[in-house]
Formats: sequence, structure tokens, C-alpha cells
Amino acid sequence: MTNDIIEILKQNGWNSFSGSATEEEIANLETTFDVKIPEDYKQILMFSKGGSLYSFRPH
Repeated sequence: MTNDIIEILKQNGWNSFSGSATEEEIANLETTFDVKIPEDYKQILMFSKGGSLYSFRPH
């Protein structure tokens, strides 16, 4: 399912605008907040850790 989501994002112009998270960054996040991020969400973060789906630019 995660690969399907990533493929849909790619098809709709989402190209990892803010770069991708590294495994180390994700591990640091988990350690800092004492949480376990689900594997499928880690895959999405490693594809893109943020961006905008729309071309909205504030004036």
C-alpha cells in the first residue's frame, strides 16, 4: 500500500520537494520522542519529508 501511495504522489507531481529523510534522521526522531514510527510511514518519509501539493505562494 505504501508503494501505491508513493506512486500516486509521483504521478501527481510530488517529487520529494523538501528532500527525503534518512534512516538516521528517523532513528533520531524515534529516540528523541521515544516513539516507534510505523515502517510504512518511514517509507513515505524516506520518499519526501515535506513540501506542497499545490503551487500556493503567499504574496
